[in-house]
Amino acid sequence: MGLELPEVLTIAQQMNKELKGKKIKNALLKNYDSLLKMGFIKSKPRELEVRLVKKSINSICGEGKWLFMQLKPEMQLVLGEILGKILFHKTKDSIPPKYNLLLEFEDNTLLTVIIYFYGFIMAVTHEELKQLKYPGKLGISPLAKKFTLPKFNDILEESSKEIIKAVLLDQKKIAGIGNSYLQDILFRAKIHPKRKVGDISIEERKILFNAITKTLKEALRLGGRNNEFDLYNKPGGYKPILDKNIKGKPCPECGKKIEKLNILGSTCYVCANCQK
Repeated sequence: MGLELPEVLTIAQQMNKELKGKKIKNALLKNYDSLLKMGFIKSKPRELEVRLVKKSINSICGEGKWLFMQLKPEMQLVLGEILGKILFHKTKDSIPPKYNLLLEFEDNTLLTVIIYFYGFIMAVTHEELKQLKYPGKLGISPLAKKFTLPKFNDILEESSKEIIKAVLLDQKKIAGIGNSYLQDILFRAKIHPKRKVGDISIEERKILFNAITKTLKEALRLGGRNNEFDLYNKPGGYKPILDKNIKGKPCPECGKKIEKLNILGSTCYVCANCQK
């Protein structure tokens, strides 16, 4: 499913611990043609490598499904919508045989970015970043203090004709929820992913808001999902309630069979009995 907000924030914290203050000695981009064909890269190999070498890492922050590595002098390495791994290596011996980006630092530690199917890699200035379609201007983080019930209700009111799945996955509205956490959030709130936002009551909105914050906070505390990996190649501790492994099995709440649906071009797992 790819890295969502809990995984991104976990990796950002680990990257700050391991990489902050280090200087990039070498940068190598591989499998460029396939990344270019899919539109996941905006820099040519030599250009990207030149932009990164001799830059010092100032800080790393996570926002939505994106990691922003602030470099000195003024440059950013942007990694986003990653379906793959971002790994730290103390020595070259642990580098995987296949990767898309390798950064070697002056202390001989390394970072690799591995994209399995989908992901963006960009080395851009702050001004260039503003002009890019992706990530564009991201919406509010569902783990930010400003994400309150009134704020959430405002977002829903502006999207009353849409289905709830579309709103929760819209990164311009709420940044960081992907299709994986969506399943558990809607199940906990007992709301079907195809429900029109305008048909969701005030009380249901409160329950949904609490489901969002509870699910994501729990996942962050556990280091993300158990099928995604942190900077040290360690899986997270959050076990999804609904995923491909539960299709056709009894609902953990009512015992009815979990259904697999295709909604807005992606899979949803639903208990039709619990999620009306």
